[in-house]
Amino acid sequence: MNTTERTEATSELVSLISGIKRSLQGRTYRCKDGAELTSGQLGMLFTLKQHGPTSAQDVAARLAMTPGAVSQLVDGLFDAGYIVRSPRNDDRRVVDLSLSARGQEQISGIEHKRHAFIKQMTDGLSDDELTQLVSALRKMLDVLQQHNNK
Repeated sequence: MNTTERTEATSELVSLISGIKRSLQGRTYRCKDGAELTSGQLGMLFTLKQHGPTSAQDVAARLAMTPGAVSQLVDGLFDAGYIVRSPRNDDRRVVDLSLSARGQEQISGIEHKRHAFIKQMTDGLSDDELTQLVSALRKMLDVLQQHNNK
């Protein structure tokens, strides 16, 4: 691949990633209980699942969101019964957020739907194409994470 072809491929990649991101962000996710979650709410729930009890400030940093935006998400998810707020034992001024039993159940159902959706998206790929896609995305994620840690 010459320099021009590589530049064109990179430009197309930027466009494709943007299109995928827009398509996925615009989705709402229906929970087992019939409620719908936005991608922001879902991001918060998955963050709490992955990292366990954590403060709203930590969630904001992990999701690159403002504290005000996180506060709105927290209020909605708390009111829906998906998260709980607990004062931190070593510093009662800090409130940790965690998934409630209801939130854990909903995340489990959404994860199942997500896997089915990704499977449907990749059904048209050969085994080799899927392996190459996973490898390329893993490399891109590694570069992004290294860049973000600088």
